[in-house]
Amino acid sequence: MTKDGIHPLIPTDKSYFTITKTDGNVLDASMFLGLADLGWDDSWKTYPQAYKTDGDNYLDLCLKLSGAVGINDLEKVGIQAGVVYPPRGTGSNQAHEVAVIGTLTSSQYPYDRKHATLAEVNIIRAVVLAFEIIGAIALVIATAVLVPLIWIGVDVGLYFGIPDERI
Repeated sequence: MTKDGIHPLIPTDKSYFTITKTDGNVLDASMFLGLADLGWDDSWKTYPQAYKTDGDNYLDLCLKLSGAVGINDLEKVGIQAGVVYPPRGTGSNQAHEVAVIGTLTSSQYPYDRKHATLAEVNIIRAVVLAFEIIGAIALVIATAVLVPLIWIGVDVGLYFGIPDERI
């Protein structure tokens, strides 16, 4: 995502966004720290026009919320028209807003998923490895037994299947 089709967004480009609270007021600018998920290094601090980004159109808005204002106090995030260009470079954005729907609790997906312990993971890996070894051994045995049997069958077929002209 770029500012003008050429120059990248940098973490301090927060002026393009408006965060509205449920009471209709705009979130205090000191609570909006900046943007993230743009690139890999801090070169934007020295050379903002040459900042190497990750090339996608995803970014994160970093907020410093307190007890007075929490995530559930936010209603929507808006972006002004004509301020960013997608990676494909097909023209600037339209103004739009996205609703903030709150946070997920530990009992909601994906946080409610059971995570395997390291011991469980190691046991699963050991079982999978055992099956791979058993499969490899079975393949070697099958090859060692079946190939000679097939060869004998072909040999017998050739011996008995071709009529002898001398008889």
